[in-house]
Order: sequence, then C-alpha cells, then structure tokens
Amino acid sequence: MFPWRAAVPGVASTTMRRRWVTSLRVTPKCGERGKGSLACAAASPALQRQRSSVAPFSRLSADERAFVMTLTTSEMMNSTSDLAPTEAEIALFLDFDGTLVEIAPSPADVDVDRRLPAALDTLRHSLGGALALVSGRPISFLDSALDPYRFDTAALHGAEIRLGGDVHSRAAVPAEMRSALRDLVRFANSHVGIIVEDKHISVAMHWRLAPQLADEALDLLRAVASRMGPGVRLQEGKSVAEIVPASASKGAAISQLMQLPPYAGRRPVFIGDDVTDEHGFAAVNALGGLSIRIGDGETRAAGRIASPTTLRSILLNAAERGRLTASDFSEG
Repeated sequence: MFPWRAAVPGVASTTMRRRWVTSLRVTPKCGERGKGSLACAAASPALQRQRSSVAPFSRLSADERAFVMTLTTSEMMNSTSDLAPTEAEIALFLDFDGTLVEIAPSPADVDVDRRLPAALDTLRHSLGGALALVSGRPISFLDSALDPYRFDTAALHGAEIRLGGDVHSRAAVPAEMRSALRDLVRFANSHVGIIVEDKHISVAMHWRLAPQLADEALDLLRAVASRMGPGVRLQEGKSVAEIVPASASKGAAISQLMQLPPYAGRRPVFIGDDVTDEHGFAAVNALGGLSIRIGDGETRAAGRIASPTTLRSILLNAAERGRLTASDFSEG
C-alpha cells in the first residue's frame, strides 16, 4: 500500500507506529446498493479514541511523515490485534432456515422479509466482503430467495462452497444416491405429508406435515444411509433428516473459508438454530469466535438470540448504521 522507505531512527517506537496505522485506517466503502437510505460504514469508537490520542498528520515534521510512510501492508493488517475481541473485525456466517427466516411447513413456503437481501448486501460491504450463508439449502434456492444479490455460500451443509462468485469446492455425488432417492420417493408417495427434497449431491426427507411418521421416516433413512456405506452420513434436524456426503459439514466449511480472503484474520461469528449447526458452532468456538443459537435447545453455542425476528432486527439496524460488530449480538 505504501512504498518502502528507510525508517527515520528515533522518531517513534513500534507501538507508536501501530497506533498511527490504526489511526490512519479507513472503513470499507459501501457499494452502490448500500448508498442512499442505508448509511455507509463509520469509524468505530475504538478507532476514534485512538485517533484522538495522536497528533494530526499535518502537524508532523517532514522526517516524521516519512517515517509513517514506511509502514507496510502487513503492519496495517496486524494493527487490529490491539482491539478487544468484541471490537475486532468479524466474519459473519449465517444459517438460513430458522435463522434468517422462520421455518415453514414445507421447504418451498419460506417467507423472506423484503428488506433483508439489501440489508445483507450492505453489511457485506461494511465487512469487507466477509459475509457468507451456511445452509443445507442448494445455492440456486438461496440465490432465488435473496435475489438479486449473490452471496458467498456454503450450501448443502458444506458440500458445495461458492466464493467470490465461483464454485470453490464441490463434493462428489455419493454412489447409490439415485437409488436412495427412489426409495425415499416411494415412501413419500404412500405416506401423506412426507416431502422428499432432491438436492442432487444430497437428499432430504421432511415430515413436518406428518409428525406421527417421524420414527418410521427416520428408520428408513438410517437403513438407506447404512446401505450406502461410509461415504455418506445422516444429518438430522428439525422434522427433517438428510443423507449427505460424509465429508460435508458446516464446521468444515467455515474452517475452510476462514483460511481464505476476505475471511482470514477476522473473528468468526456463526448464527444457526438447529442440530445441523452444531458442527459450525464447534468450529467457531475452536477458532476463538462467537457462536449463537436462535431459540431454545441444548447447544455448544456460547450465546442465544430469541428468534429470527430478533436477529433480523439486529441486522437491519446494523445495516442502517453501516457497521456490525460482535457486540451488536448481545442485544438478542
């Protein structure tokens, strides 16, 4: 970012250099869609306090200005390490069903708050791009639900990952998946209220409309998954279970994204609502991040938010301000 010049001896300490780096940093600019009614990102109180504790750049001598210009990009990136964890820049990972939207009677019936897609886009810009959906849904469904915006996505419980508009990784379709699909469809055709969702890489069975069939549906799914062998596992959730590639998990997907720009170096925050999100909570906890569960139930998550409605309110308010930090979620 800055050309390298020889440091001027005796001008300032390394600590002072880093304070200058922090004082000179700027927050990400909002994209075109983030302008207008939604405010662009503003400097944090922590940065404002640091700026007020150092002299304005214009008051420095020529030698001192030259010294500041020796700062490297690495030092600028590392300067945020002095901030408290709740003030550090975050990477936000969001489940969809039961988290951003209420769970619907059937997979096709979800209702998306019309304000939500644009708010997520604004937050993505304020977070320097570090916002991703982590869901059991296919990428195509999430794109349709949040149209016209396209977000980084770990879909199908992490079996397919899109980053920066390109598919970064995709699990192979497990052997015998078509045969498993036929078995599940046959069961659904003879039991009213059972819904089978073909996701190509995985297959899910829903019994929310027929809760009395839960045990019978689970017995069938377990038998089919066992027959398919170690290449798959059964992922159970709220009135649903899904046969997925054994290598796929939300935790693995989040860990993978956290090694890549723009997520690397940030504090991960993952919000979900179900057993399917527990792998993600565990991964985020191991990375020193913040895990949050929506609603009740046993969980590894460190925090809770009452409902999707409460979460949406937090996100919409943050988008209006143009800034989101981990401390905002304490409001839930």
